[in-house]
Amino acid sequence: MARLTLYYATNRRHRGRDRWHPTGYGTDFSRDGLENLRFGVVHLEADRGRIRRELERPAAGGRGDGEGLAAYLSRRAASRRHTRIHAFEERLDPAASDVNQPPEARWGSQALFAELRRQMLRQTDVVVYIHGFNVAWNEAVGSALALQEMLNLPAPGAEPQGVLVVLFTWPSDGRALPFVSYKSDRSEAAASGKAVGRGFLKLRDYLARLRAEARRGGAGPCDRSLHLLCHSMGN
Repeated sequence: MARLTLYYATNRRHRGRDRWHPTGYGTDFSRDGLENLRFGVVHLEADRGRIRRELERPAAGGRGDGEGLAAYLSRRAASRRHTRIHAFEERLDPAASDVNQPPEARWGSQALFAELRRQMLRQTDVVVYIHGFNVAWNEAVGSALALQEMLNLPAPGAEPQGVLVVLFTWPSDGRALPFVSYKSDRSEAAASGKAVGRGFLKLRDYLARLRAEARRGGAGPCDRSLHLLCHSMGN
């Protein structure tokens, strides 16, 4: 069995009693507000042989059946037996704004960014992936993991390039009811724009701090890249 890892950010409402170890995420906004973000990591167990077969299957565009792999990993992500979710815990003053939090505040975003920095120092690029219309939580996880596996599959004769996919998932309902689901998802996608913007502002502040620290230490910027991939309504 393979243990796959996916980092995520979401403004979906968590499922289960423990928000830091949820059983999944639903189709509604977070109870703390539509701009509220949770950051965390998903660990998923999957059959390495099945993954390899999907990656090596001939396809119209070349090698690899990304849709087949995404469907398989989505089914695994729907099973609590095969999936563990850990949201990075936060300790914040609810009466204070982001910029007025006390020094001892703990941020989920900072925990995520520190993990990503650790990975990027190992010569890994990061792709932030925002899905489109009609995508449930488990489907978002499955498609993001499939994308990560495909991007890490080197072309024949090419040197391998490490790529880490970070999923941003908004509360699409994943049911595809004609007209009803599309209208609902369109409203939720538009409302989620502020949450996405808030996440990018947090990332900007983190990168600005890293740059200032590097300059004080006489170091240059790292040579890794951040990429943004938005599908359909995810734009």
